[in-house]
Amino acid sequence: MYTLLNTIPLPIIVLKNGFLVAYNQKWSEWIISHTEIPSEFLLLNFNIVEYLATYQTSNSYLQILHQGIYTIAAEHKNNHTERLLWKTKNKDIFLLLHFSKHNSEEIVITHQEISHFFENPSFFPTLAQQVSSFHYAQQVFDAFFELFPDLFCVCYPDGRLKQVNFAWQSLLGDISYTHNDFFSFVNPEEIDMARRNLNAILQTKILKSYTNRVVSTKNGAQYWITWNGIFEPHQQHIYLLGRDVTLLFDSQAKLVDSINKLQKLNHDFVEINEELIKNQEALRRSLEEKQRILLSLQRSEALYRSITNFTPGYSFMIIDKEFRYLLADGQGLSSLGFSKEQLLSKTVFDAHTREELNELLPRYHKMMRGEIVQTEYWKDSKFFKEVAIPIFNQKGTVEFGIIIVQEDTEKMKAEKEIYFQANVLRNVKDAIIVTSLQGIIIYYNKGAEKTFGYTAEEMIGKSVDKLYPIPRFIEVPLENSLPVAFNTLTPYRDFTGEWQTSHKNGNPVWIELTTTCLYGDQKKIIAFISIAKDITDRKLAQEELIKSNRELTNKNNHLSQYAYVTSHNLRAPVTRIMGLLELFNHEKMEDPFNQEIIQKIKEVTHHLDSVIRDLVSITDFQNKTDVTPEYIDLHSLIQEILTSLRDKIDAIQAQIHLKIQQTPTIVSVRLYLQSILFNLISNALKYYDPMKPQNIQISTSKEKGKIILRVSDTGLGMDLNLIRDKLFGFYKRFHLHLEGKGLGLYMVKKQVEALGGEIQVESEPYKGSTFTIFLPELI
Repeated sequence: MYTLLNTIPLPIIVLKNGFLVAYNQKWSEWIISHTEIPSEFLLLNFNIVEYLATYQTSNSYLQILHQGIYTIAAEHKNNHTERLLWKTKNKDIFLLLHFSKHNSEEIVITHQEISHFFENPSFFPTLAQQVSSFHYAQQVFDAFFELFPDLFCVCYPDGRLKQVNFAWQSLLGDISYTHNDFFSFVNPEEIDMARRNLNAILQTKILKSYTNRVVSTKNGAQYWITWNGIFEPHQQHIYLLGRDVTLLFDSQAKLVDSINKLQKLNHDFVEINEELIKNQEALRRSLEEKQRILLSLQRSEALYRSITNFTPGYSFMIIDKEFRYLLADGQGLSSLGFSKEQLLSKTVFDAHTREELNELLPRYHKMMRGEIVQTEYWKDSKFFKEVAIPIFNQKGTVEFGIIIVQEDTEKMKAEKEIYFQANVLRNVKDAIIVTSLQGIIIYYNKGAEKTFGYTAEEMIGKSVDKLYPIPRFIEVPLENSLPVAFNTLTPYRDFTGEWQTSHKNGNPVWIELTTTCLYGDQKKIIAFISIAKDITDRKLAQEELIKSNRELTNKNNHLSQYAYVTSHNLRAPVTRIMGLLELFNHEKMEDPFNQEIIQKIKEVTHHLDSVIRDLVSITDFQNKTDVTPEYIDLHSLIQEILTSLRDKIDAIQAQIHLKIQQTPTIVSVRLYLQSILFNLISNALKYYDPMKPQNIQISTSKEKGKIILRVSDTGLGMDLNLIRDKLFGFYKRFHLHLEGKGLGLYMVKKQVEALGGEIQVESEPYKGSTFTIFLPELI
């Protein structure tokens, strides 16, 4: 019933056990413009009674509100009226508050400003009639719900029961802890069918009759019930109306049984007569049931009128099988060009022209055949939506038809405007996407198909989140009353940003996205339009430029290092050669001292040649671009390296332990991989501890797509706390008592990085070292 509040022109609030459970738009506008009460009063489930009882206030409106609620509760009244001369922040007004206790839990408070009627004594009775109309409508609806002779229930979309009427309780029993949903009453063999029909109601909003068996919790008896359902999305309620047709089904079964008995026992006329009498009695009861339905419809006419009169833009009509109008009501009748008097007691043929009948009669004939027919049409420059719903009798045939017509001209004009704007943008090269306020795509141009790879048929009606992520739900101005996608999008301000999304084929796509509002009449937001420009090429070019700059920086650093090494390592031998040449005796070439100087010059020259060859090999490695990956058997490669180092292994009697997987195959550069393993194994042999046996363990494994190579030894080890930053440096040596150049680990690290891997070291003095290399399985 709370959905009717906004149709009443007076400000109204509803309290339930002291909490604010409903109010209409008139009250929220009125309370904002006239009062300075706390903002909590506009929140549903706010405990107004507790607040008024706890806090003293000088606000006369709050005092009168507290006094009226107290009077209703303390004096056990059902109705109470308070008058108030109120000095508001804008003006002085006379106010009439009517308190009505709807049931044991709800109090409805109606407000009426009576400043301009205050001098007219006859006004107050009239006002009392006005403010009680809504409460009367509520009472009529509740009475209709409880007194309706058929089963009537209200449930949630998952089947949980919220309310059942007296007829339900009498036949099936009340809602209990074990029977708290619709399916707990259904025959176990038909629960799946009941769930499908409940889902059909959620999808189509209205479901024509279907029949299944239910079980009474009172006596365990089974009944055949024919159900009709309707889904109310605002409150997320399903209303189910059930007709007990057990008698009809039993009569049919008994009729079949009678026929069988007639074939088998045609000599027993007494039993046949008894069965005929039973069937006649069932038929009589069926006719009485039909008369009872018609009487119920007549009794419910006042309820229908109260509902239709409070639903703007809608009209409701009931016709019989002869197409006579039995009921015509609603505010939308005038939009259709009719009045109640023009339709009641007339036929469809009398009320419509021949041209209108040509379109209308096929729809009504389908309805009388049991179909729900939905139609949209234009009439006198107005757009209408019509639903024709068949109403079935106990025999399962259509007895009446309900015609519900809604005028929806403004919405159709807005949709046409959106469609027109979208067609103008059809051939724009950039992606143009128009979405509803809930982010559902309603237009998708050819540029969008090219950018994202999805066709318009694949995307229209789907959420735009599939294309690019959009943060959800901020509030827009009150008149729109709907949440919108785009939490940075506000009226009169566009949203612009760059997003990375995916093409249909899985490739990454970068877009520059601009989103703005589309406005309808009275500056209301009706949709959003987004323009997405494909900037993938630009982004890739930027990334390539960043990568090139990084590589160039690394090469510059290497060049600086080479220049330093060259100046340092080449200067010493050159200076020594120059000094020796100064000592050379040019006048006495046969001088024995000259021979010694020449020998020293040869030694320095060999050292200089070695340094130059080292620099050349490093430079060749840095500039090598013709390396080709190949399939490499690690087991065979390690065996080759061990064979080449057999003399050194035997010299120190080292123990080699291999732990290699059965299929240690890798796609990599053989030259680099061979150099890496050779350097690590030869270092393990070179830097052994002569005080204990040297054990070398070589293992391979595979984890998370990575090939792991590990070389461990029990040799001299290193203090990583002192040398960690220099370990892989250029010409760095850490055991000076042994011959070496300090290039091995430098080359190992460079080659590992060239293969896309990384290297880790664990070592302690005189406890050995472990080098672990992580390489991709494919490069």
